[in-house]
Amino acid sequence: MEILDQMLVDVKRLYEQATGTPYSRERLRGRPLTLPKDADTEGYLYQQIAHLRNLLAARTSPFWSSTPMWMPVLDAYETNNALVLRMELPGLLREDIDLSVGDSLVVVKGERIFRPEDRNITVMAKERFYGPFERWIPLPYRVTPEPKAVLRDGVLEIRLQKSESTHEGTSRVEIN
Repeated sequence: MEILDQMLVDVKRLYEQATGTPYSRERLRGRPLTLPKDADTEGYLYQQIAHLRNLLAARTSPFWSSTPMWMPVLDAYETNNALVLRMELPGLLREDIDLSVGDSLVVVKGERIFRPEDRNITVMAKERFYGPFERWIPLPYRVTPEPKAVLRDGVLEIRLQKSESTHEGTSRVEIN
């Protein structure tokens, strides 16, 4: 529950940054969404919060300026027993990436840094986005806590084995 509480605090903070007004449940319009009887409420909450965070992060900086932030693109597919996530991270080193995996959420954080090979330079153009990023990826089903992650040719591939059982918390993953 501690993770969910922190996520709700994050969502309230993002709401306040986005609107410039304090969060108040009474100010929100409409009724709460009712979920189907067999829905995974925790999974649904993770999905909605991750969706909100990704939308806000891709749209603007943390200070809500008009400067877009960099958001790495993602492909996801499944095999009979695994979920595979492939994220483009050109120009990043393994040390620049922090990967955490829970049983229903993957979080990839990092920072792309402008690294000119020469010290005495004059920048003529800088069109690629640099700086920190954070991507939350809600999972459609539970996974085992032993993912495999490989960074090759600027693409991070994360292989997650499907699981029926759950485990507590998140674990930091070493990238090969």
